[in-house]
Amino acid sequence: MTQRSLVLVACAVVALTLGAFVAASASDTHPQDMAAVKVLHRKDIAATLSADPAALAELWTDDAVRLEQGRDADMWNTSE
Repeated sequence: MTQRSLVLVACAVVALTLGAFVAASASDTHPQDMAAVKVLHRKDIAATLSADPAALAELWTDDAVRLEQGRDADMWNTSE
């Protein structure tokens, strides 16, 4: 085996190892992320059905952006 072949094999092994590590660490949080999305979705539905603007605002971040079809994005920052 030539030196070039050994380098290519070593690079492939490192790439596969790193790829497996990244895939494993990324999938570790997926169930928790999906559970958090479901909780937020339930809260959004409840706040929307209650027609309570304060309850809806509690779900937004300080840098929320409102998007409506046919209109420009409405951007604001409540922390300023």
